Amino acid sequence: MSTLGKRLRRLRRWKEMTQNDVGRALGISRDTYANWETDRTSPDPDTLLQLARLFNTSVDYLVGRVDDPNLPESLGGDSNREHPANNSLPAWLKKLPPEMQEFVKEESQHGWPYLRLARGLKMQDLTKEELEAIVETWMDAKKRHEREFGKRS
Repeated sequence: MSTLGKRLRRLRRWKEMTQNDVGRALGISRDTYANWETDRTSPDPDTLLQLARLFNTSVDYLVGRVDDPNLPESLGGDSNREHPANNSLPAWLKKLPPEMQEFVKEESQHGWPYLRLARGLKMQDLTKEELEAIVETWMDAKKRHEREFGKRS
């Protein structure tokens, strides 16, 4: 089950915002927002509504009542548009073989820094061969890290 914090983090990352960006947009501190993403505290109902507007989703999605982040058409949603939180694979990732896609999807749940780097590299502009070489290097680096430091929990 996805918690409010996990949903907030996923939506924020898809909008390519920092916790500071969200804090500024809502007029709160980064620390306050960070506590929501880690499920230490929860926003009040008015702030939930502000978050839903910011992330173009519903309060019901944020609090886990529904699993579809798309807004209904009656609330200004576009039924033909898929919400970014539903897009498990960015366009550049779809170029990769399935095992590499799985690796990137798994690692993205842990927020590994190279996935943030991928956004900055304009991955969608690279060839399939270039993408495969980058992800293969990442996979090798992870294996070396696990051999040296052990697996993360």
